[in-house]
Amino acid sequence: MEQWKAYLEALSSKAPVPGGGGASAVCGALGVALGEMVGNLTVGKKKYAQWEPEVKECLLRLEAARGQFMELSDEDARVFEPLSKAYGIKAETEEEKAKKAYEEYRLFTDDVYLYPARDLLFYYADIKGKVLTDQRMQVLRALIEKKEGSSVTVITTMDAFLDGLPHPGEIRAARICAAGGDVMDLTEFEGRLASMGYERESQIEGPGQFAVRGGIVDVFPLTEELPVRIELWGDEIDSIRSFDVESQRSVENLSEITIYPASENWADGLKTVSFLEYFPKDKTLLFLDEPHRLQEMAEEVEQEYFHSRENRIEAGMDEAREEQLKVFQTKDIIG
Repeated sequence: MEQWKAYLEALSSKAPVPGGGGASAVCGALGVALGEMVGNLTVGKKKYAQWEPEVKECLLRLEAARGQFMELSDEDARVFEPLSKAYGIKAETEEEKAKKAYEEYRLFTDDVYLYPARDLLFYYADIKGKVLTDQRMQVLRALIEKKEGSSVTVITTMDAFLDGLPHPGEIRAARICAAGGDVMDLTEFEGRLASMGYERESQIEGPGQFAVRGGIVDVFPLTEELPVRIELWGDEIDSIRSFDVESQRSVENLSEITIYPASENWADGLKTVSFLEYFPKDKTLLFLDEPHRLQEMAEEVEQEYFHSRENRIEAGMDEAREEQLKVFQTKDIIG
């Protein structure tokens, strides 16, 4: 009885779980249990002896149904709790609203990505940070590698369309595809990694790094959860394996690996486009939350950036460096 008392107190509280769905499943289990009670009271009675086999069979089915109802109650709690956390996010900023929508959408599909915008006013303050670039590059990879007939959902904020990105063709041309049995020029491979923004270390510790020891190359691509180890036999790739950074132990044998750039501005002269250009116009559904408000917000961010940029140039800061960041005007995006 104490357990039931605790359950009812939790159900009547503001706690997200147990909720209505779980309680409905428990009610179903109670109804089934009452049926089992009747069956158990019937079994062994002489006047019902001729129906006893059927009653016992019904009891087995009822027991299974009771278990299923209780599993459904547990499943309801498991699924609803992350949703309640998403609703619990105080949506004050556009980033928080996007994150909330992303958490909700993830309950229905894994093919959804959150694309974070860069802070255009403090773009160079964290230029070496890989976290934001990591998240953005994973989204770009999903869009570039999207197969015909498949769909990808991306949730982002309006200002994410303002800063320039390398054209998808630039990324396709720069990425490195390596497979077992391929012939590899190690010196050229090292050069390509460095040109894509990867930093050479004696031993890799995080994304965006690579290390070379003899005929072994360790690379931690930004788009992978684990680093990969490429072993050469002469100039031929003998094996590709993912491994754990801490223990250095192999995790999984891979037949191939695709290494994406570790930077969005890995070379001068890259053709830049808005993030919106990554979505084919004839195959894309674009949903805007309050379009006029989004336009006003984007115009405000745009004005703040260009005003800040003028102040930096007047103060004698490197104008060439400012030109590295391409910022599109709101009218070009919306138009």
